[in-house]
Amino acid sequence: MALKKTAVLIHGYHLGAEGWEELVWGHPPERMGVISRGVLLAKELDAALLCWGTGASEKEGKKEGERMYEYALAHLPEHAEFLKEHSQVDTSAHNTVEEIHVAMEACLAQGVERLFLVAAATHAARSLNTALTLCEEEKFEKFRHNIFAAPADTSYAGHTPGDTYIMEPPHRGDRPKVPLYKNVARLGAFRRSQALAAEFNTAFGKFLDEWEKKL
Repeated sequence: MALKKTAVLIHGYHLGAEGWEELVWGHPPERMGVISRGVLLAKELDAALLCWGTGASEKEGKKEGERMYEYALAHLPEHAEFLKEHSQVDTSAHNTVEEIHVAMEACLAQGVERLFLVAAATHAARSLNTALTLCEEEKFEKFRHNIFAAPADTSYAGHTPGDTYIMEPPHRGDRPKVPLYKNVARLGAFRRSQALAAEFNTAFGKFLDEWEKKL
């Protein structure tokens, strides 16, 4: 069986994020950040394509993907030739959905059939879920069984993977068939304002305290 052509997507991270350098670089080889993990994985897999994702932030006119690519060139000079030959730096995406969409389009254009998503340990689960959701689109269906999460050792500053909460739709026969996940998904809207998020979180906590008394 012929080996599938492989791509690696290194997710971009907000340039104003606390501990950005620790997140993207870590302390290799003991503690691999997103960049160090992604580049070495791409080399190990002999990836045909190395996608540098990006988001909404930029610094001095350069987007997240551009900054991370330049960081890789500066800190991994021994892999510079590989990086320059195989890298595609995205400057158009604004979020995780768009990052993966751009990478999948690039894979289709270059005949790549297998995609590895390199993300912070606190982000990897959402990255994979986003990719699987995109696989519902007919043109991306081929990736459904050929997409993999490859988490870095680093996480968002001050957090661990255990701080990332995942709620599945109801499916067990011994649990209520109530779509609580639909309301949980709405909480993301409150991230747009620091003051509003803090006010809502306090009120929501008190609300849950009252309802927990009924359990």
